[in-house]
Amino acid sequence: MKYVKCGGEVFELKLTPLGTNCRYCKEKEAVIRPAGISLSLCKKCFLTFCEKKVKIAIEKHKMFTPEDKIGIMVSGGKDSAALLTILKKLYPKQKIQAIHLNLGIRYYSDFAEDAAKRLCEKLGVPLIVYNLKEKDGFSIDDFVFTNFKNKFCSVCGAIKRYYFSKLSKENGINIICTAHHLDDVLSTMISMFFQGDFLGLSS
Repeated sequence: MKYVKCGGEVFELKLTPLGTNCRYCKEKEAVIRPAGISLSLCKKCFLTFCEKKVKIAIEKHKMFTPEDKIGIMVSGGKDSAALLTILKKLYPKQKIQAIHLNLGIRYYSDFAEDAAKRLCEKLGVPLIVYNLKEKDGFSIDDFVFTNFKNKFCSVCGAIKRYYFSKLSKENGINIICTAHHLDDVLSTMISMFFQGDFLGLSS
């Protein structure tokens, strides 16, 4: 199995058989055991498992209705690609608009934009591309010459949140979706802890 990062690097992932059959289909050999769950799954059933978990969470928390227009922020990476693919499969009739923000990061952003375009074309999802350098005359790389040169992640996060909200409002989007994995959640919680933001941790 191949995984291509936005920067163009290609990683070969080999799924090693676990020596037992899949707990779902009972037929194919298991190759994945999700962390924290005592289930050994084949590749196909793992994807089904992920889709089921997403649907349960959406319905449990009533995240959106059939009338909502969903804006999915597509970075070009694996997390947002998985989110867009799963939502499009689970809710094919839902109004979905993908948004990609080209941050102007050298050796990265153009690859990311191309990946986002190819994914949306494959899924048949409309895509808005907003290029910071072309539209507003600056890029994330420009901050290397400012006092924020050692705080790129904070600057990048603030800029992305602003433009995601702005573009969503301009395009009639009332639900914004971004993709995160557990490492993102953990790093945010640790940051909040050391900042003393216990209210944020509890919410």
